[in-house]
Amino acid sequence: MELDPEEIKQLHEVREVCNTSYTVGWTAYLLPKIREFVDEAHEDMVGALHASDAVIGGLTKRWQQRESMLRGILEYIERCEDDKKRIIAEGTKRENENESIPLVY
Repeated sequence: MELDPEEIKQLHEVREVCNTSYTVGWTAYLLPKIREFVDEAHEDMVGALHASDAVIGGLTKRWQQRESMLRGILEYIERCEDDKKRIIAEGTKRENENESIPLVY
């Protein structure tokens, strides 16, 4: 399978991200810890019923930032997995097309 230099660069990136997302360190430690940070921020926000508007606004912003970061990371990993599949499928398709071209002498 032949890939152009840009595809090779992109495939390397997505392979590294995908490989990292399957490690025990990511699945057992990092991802649960990030989710814990999001949950803690949410609980702090919900638990501040009698706080001032400024405090509630700050807690809400903190929770939204953490939630957004978690979603962004998970979406990035998902896009990398999709890109990896797409690049490999396109390379395989091109390879199959090149093999099916009859040689004319």
